[in-house]
Amino acid sequence: MRRSQWSRWVPMVAVLAACSPRDQVASGAEFTVRDSAGVGIVENVAGPASLGIVVDESRRQILSPGQDLDRIRGVRIQGDGTVVLANAGMHQLIFIEPKTGRVSVAGRRGQGPGEFETITGLGLCRGDSVVVLESTRGLMHLLDRHGTYVTRAYAMLEGYGRPWRILGVGGECRSLAVLQQGHAEKRAVPIDALPLEVSWYDVQEKVQQKVATVPGLESFLLPEVGGYARMPFGNMPSFTAAGDRMYVGAGTVAAVQSYDRRGRLVRSLRWQAEREPLSEGDRARYHATRDMLIKRNGPNYRLGFRRMEEYPIRLKPLYARMMVDGDDRLWVQKYPGNWAEWVALSSETEGETWWIFAPSGQLLGVGTTPRGLIVHDVRNGMLVGVARDADDVEEVHLYPLTREFMSRAGVSR
Repeated sequence: MRRSQWSRWVPMVAVLAACSPRDQVASGAEFTVRDSAGVGIVENVAGPASLGIVVDESRRQILSPGQDLDRIRGVRIQGDGTVVLANAGMHQLIFIEPKTGRVSVAGRRGQGPGEFETITGLGLCRGDSVVVLESTRGLMHLLDRHGTYVTRAYAMLEGYGRPWRILGVGGECRSLAVLQQGHAEKRAVPIDALPLEVSWYDVQEKVQQKVATVPGLESFLLPEVGGYARMPFGNMPSFTAAGDRMYVGAGTVAAVQSYDRRGRLVRSLRWQAEREPLSEGDRARYHATRDMLIKRNGPNYRLGFRRMEEYPIRLKPLYARMMVDGDDRLWVQKYPGNWAEWVALSSETEGETWWIFAPSGQLLGVGTTPRGLIVHDVRNGMLVGVARDADDVEEVHLYPLTREFMSRAGVSR
């Protein structure tokens, strides 16, 4: 990679000591904002409003790419409404203009410029440029907004090998938000929290900037196999990145911390929520999925997945994942009725429930998205996600947000 390529397309953006303007003190019936030594404290003090389903299901559009979809690894909405999707199984990007139905394709299988082996992620950055991630080869591909190849770089951290997980792409198109899991000595205790570290990694300068370290995923010691298995309904730290901000939260507390590029805490967002106790229904769903997986994979599979009575879990996490949409709203998904890992393993999907926050940090309310839809992006009054039809074939579904939601969120169309 020649430095001049990145310099032409993504010049360095100076990182200021304070990445956001100083929050003004404000108060109201629903939330308060105050500044505490340069950190914005946003307290949502009232119970959240119910937004119901946030999309108009009667106006759903199933986007037709004119070809097979296989293992979609990301869907994004560009500023002009074009939907970009990473069709990993076909080693390509597909651009769809919903209003006209026009479809264009970029990329193919290979190892040359504009070619992909294994697409693992998709992002947008400045000017709606497209970033394709290949974690297996440790590559970050940069394309312009139409899918024309610009350059690529190795996304490998010194001393770590390839990132454990890539959370997002920096707004300036040259850095990645990465998540790494630490290591701990095995101990004769039922719970071992392995620390999780999030960092920004500049792929041009090959400089890593640590942002935060948080307690890791709770796991369960398996003496007979000498290792750990993730604990059902255990703590679920969540992370996401957008622009120059990193968002970090633990599923045990109704709060999300926002950090700048230097790892400085710039905002603490809080709201009112209580963890729910593990119910008999939760246990029944867990055991039903466990039995199905043992039947599918053989009796040895049960070694890593015990009966619920063997796990010291009494309360479920509050939330499972977060995302920042194209309009800078933060979406925090309420923990699903079934254990999130089992849902993924068994291909079950449920209607998702979200706490939705305005860019100011005000909690707009609690909304739901359609059952069976995995939400990927929201922008300019539209929501896009991936669902499966009756034959288990992937589809891209595009919905307009409801007028009620747009009015509350201050969206005009």
